[in-house]
Amino acid sequence: MDMVLEEAADILGVSEEELFSKGYRIYTSLDTELQEYAEKLYTRDELFPKSPSSGIPCESALVVLDASSGEIRALIGGREGVNDDNVIRKGLNRATQARRQPGSTIKPLLIYAPAIENHGYTPVTFLLDQESQFGNYKPSNYDGKYRGWITLRYALSHSINIPAIQVLKDIGIKNGISFAERLGIPFEDEDREHLAIGLGGFYKGVTPIELARAYAVLADNGKYKDYTTIRRIENSYGIVVYESKTKKSQVMREETAFIISDILQDTVKSGTATKLKSLNIPLAAKTGTVQLPDIK
Repeated sequence: MDMVLEEAADILGVSEEELFSKGYRIYTSLDTELQEYAEKLYTRDELFPKSPSSGIPCESALVVLDASSGEIRALIGGREGVNDDNVIRKGLNRATQARRQPGSTIKPLLIYAPAIENHGYTPVTFLLDQESQFGNYKPSNYDGKYRGWITLRYALSHSINIPAIQVLKDIGIKNGISFAERLGIPFEDEDREHLAIGLGGFYKGVTPIELARAYAVLADNGKYKDYTTIRRIENSYGIVVYESKTKKSQVMREETAFIISDILQDTVKSGTATKLKSLNIPLAAKTGTVQLPDIK
């Protein structure tokens, strides 16, 4: 509701207080059944393990975005929003405000999509997975193994780190960032000189809703559009004063979006997201993890 009110006030150029006092009717894109289902999931303590050091359960945020329209169907900004009857309005919304390291979820957007779009790479391009050092930066694979020559398709679907950094170095950090920015991914000046961003090592990071918006480009044939919570607004007389119209721009070729989405289906079939196979629905996915800080 905080998001809806903020967006409506911005659209109409009025204060949030005026929204309450002047009788506006705001029709949202929320899927109430989906939202209620998500909120019930968030009340299940067994889904949110506790920190082994502090005993505090982990936090979470969730965004469900309609890829073709950009409409938000469900959103949860944190577990306190569903477990606490005394929710503080204007509290922290982790879905829209909390910037976190994206980990390997950034690889398709920053590395492989621009490599295929602009630099002649294909799903069957061979990449060498071996112990490597790039200046002062020495990344490693999550499992500590090196596989030799592998295809780009395998490298992405299994989220192998070394080939990803090699490709980013080849296409150039500047070119990778420029491409990802067209998908709505924000970068700081500190991000623009370090290959570590290829594994999601951002200075500040991205929000879940920014990441969802970027992945919606892949799902919508390479078209970018901003997200919205509002379909229309009526004034106190029932007159429509605003109606949402999706504005799209082609930010990558349809072929590139199709190829990346096809590879990410392999992530579910045989890669790092095989647990999703049990859902028995067509899915493209990308996993991403980050290392926890050392606790003294």
